[in-house]
Amino acid sequence: AAASARLGARTGGLALSIDLSTGRGDTFRETHVFAYAGYRLGWTRGALSAFAGLELGAGAVAQSLDGRSGAASAAGAIAPWAGASLRLSPKVSMVLEGHVPFALLERERSAAVVSMPAAWLGVAFSR
Repeated sequence: AAASARLGARTGGLALSIDLSTGRGDTFRETHVFAYAGYRLGWTRGALSAFAGLELGAGAVAQSLDGRSGAASAAGAIAPWAGASLRLSPKVSMVLEGHVPFALLERERSAAVVSMPAAWLGVAFSR
């Protein structure tokens, strides 16, 4: 499993975010950094909200082998995206969201499509 963080801003259905994740395998470390732009549709009932949408992203995937240099690849991604929130106060919500990006990148000198699912539990602040 990899550690992952997301920082985002949303207005209406439009959203921008930056994702960073990193994790270790037996003999390597892999790190992803992506910027996403997306659109989502939402539903609200009382203090509960849910949404679903689609994101497009660009970024990089890097691997470093223990004791040796590694490799990096630029990547483009498309990701279905969904989440839910619970309003705790007029300006603060607890949010659970996730996405499943399918990224096109270079792996071993050829193009490859890889899935990079991620989920986050966090806090959202509104104006």
